[in-house]
Amino acid sequence: MTMSLNNHAVAKGNAIYYSETFRTLIETHLPWLINHRDTDTSIIDSQIAYKYESDFYGLLSYLGIGMAYHWTILRVNGLHSPSDYLASNVSLKLPNTVEIDRLKTLHTLNHKMN
Repeated sequence: MTMSLNNHAVAKGNAIYYSETFRTLIETHLPWLINHRDTDTSIIDSQIAYKYESDFYGLLSYLGIGMAYHWTILRVNGLHSPSDYLASNVSLKLPNTVEIDRLKTLHTLNHKMN
């Protein structure tokens, strides 16, 4: 039995999450996201952290976090590239996706007005 490659495709989410202008907005709001009352800290099992060392996006996928949020969570955790993730970092800050979506909405509305 053969399966289509499309059956294995992962939904990336709205393209706005990947735009330079949205990423600039996230960068300017990093302190707010990091310190937000709804940002959780999650402790990663050391075996899982080891498995995903240098593959931060793989770790986030394993945790069930949508691809659209990967880059923002990467930055909230002080990383610049998915390969920067070290197994010794078992404590992850996870901003509430509602707040990320709120920033996306503000960004979208702002660009519609301009």
